[in-house]
Order: sequence, then structure tokens, then C-alpha cells
Amino acid sequence: IGLDKSSVITTDQLAQAVPGIDVIIDGHSHTAIENGLVVGGTLIAQTGYHEHNLGRVDITVKDHKIINKHSRLYTEQELKMLVPEPDPVIANEISRMVQKNKALFDQVVTTSPVTLTGDREYVRAHETELGNLATDAIRWATKADIAMINGGNIRADLKKGTVTKGDIMRIFPFGSTVVTIHVSGADLQAALEQSVGAYPVLYGGFLQVSGISFSFDPAQPKGHRVSAILVGGQPLDTAWTYVVAVNDFLAKGGDGYTM
Repeated sequence: IGLDKSSVITTDQLAQAVPGIDVIIDGHSHTAIENGLVVGGTLIAQTGYHEHNLGRVDITVKDHKIINKHSRLYTEQELKMLVPEPDPVIANEISRMVQKNKALFDQVVTTSPVTLTGDREYVRAHETELGNLATDAIRWATKADIAMINGGNIRADLKKGTVTKGDIMRIFPFGSTVVTIHVSGADLQAALEQSVGAYPVLYGGFLQVSGISFSFDPAQPKGHRVSAILVGGQPLDTAWTYVVAVNDFLAKGGDGYTM
């Protein structure tokens, strides 16, 4: 659920509203909580992102009642001191899976003259070259009027040089599929408002787009920020129906795109 403002309901609000939850292992906002967050009687633990930390929660029980609970984070350096060598069974299993996937992941897809960033600080709040490339490709493949993907779907850089299928899987790790849907101009406008509604807070639903352009003013209230919408260079017609290519996550209403 997460703790930042991009979530409609945050985990601390959940803990306040629902008594009787002892511990919440949280995610989504990638918050690193060094010693946990206590809200009412609930301990909230979250470890950050990209395996920078390992989280530990200790719960002490006496006579069937919790008498103490706390959490902490181990850094990578601390873990290496605690466990200098990886578990051989797990290491062998990882090696087996790597080898099994190698033939597919090592296939070369293309080459790139530059690195295109997939950094969450950019793809969740700004138009990016990688977002443009991905949505241009989706629109070209589907022949749709417009293509959109959520910035949170992009998880790595497109690196300079040889690009393999493994590199593409790192950028788009979720196994999403592309679908085309018919969307009214009015719903498209609502979707764009949803996209920029959290700005400047980083939001996984911030849209990377192709075939459509718009301006927005973050000084305006949420739901009234977007203007100058053009589709194929022409003003948006709110009564018209457009063919839009999206990933199946968005098509099913993910990130609040219920319109």
C-alpha cells in the first residue's frame, strides 16, 4: 500500500482505522524505515528498494500475548559480515536457473547508441526518452491512435551498446501484455488528469505516452490540471472514440485508471 502521497490510502491510515493488526510488512512506496514505524498498536516495517536492505521483525510472545515487537534493517555490508558465504543449496539453485534462462536472455535484440534512463525519479514524474521509445514501439506495433504505459512499469535503464532480451526483461519485468481498447475522448482526458494528479510526488501511474501531447499546470487543483490536449496533432474530441494501446495492468484499472 505504501506510505507516500501517491497512494489513495496509506499504510499508516490503515493502521489507524483498523485496530488489532500487530504488524504490517509494507511495500510499494520503497520507504526505508530503519527501526519500524509504530502507529497505534501496529508496527509498520518496510525495507526500501533494490535489495539495499534486509528487514527483520522480532515479536516476543508470553502467555499467548505479544509483549514486545520491533524491526530493524540490515545493510548489505552487515549481511556480508554476518554471513560471509552464500548458502550453497540456494546458490546452486540460482546458478541452475541462470543457466536455464541464458539461451533466451542472451539473444541480441538491438544496439543503442546511448543509455536511456529508467530511473524511478524520472519515469514516475517526467516524460522520458525511454518512455517515448517504448510507447512509440507499442503504437507502431498495434497501429493504435495512442499508446500509454505507466512509469512504474519501467524498472531499469536501456543501456548503451548491445541490448539483449535479458536487458529488455530487466526494463519490463512484469510479463505484461499489450492490449488495444476503445476509449472516449472524455475518458482520455480523465486518464491524463489521473496521470498528473499526484505531481510532484513520484507516482507509478504517471503515464509515458505516444500519439498524444498535453500541457499541465501543477498549481491547479487535482482533476483540473491538464490542457492543450492534441491527438495526432489535432485537438482532443471528448465525444470521439480513440483506439488506445496499453498494458493489461492499466486496461484492468491498475494505478487508479478505472475510467
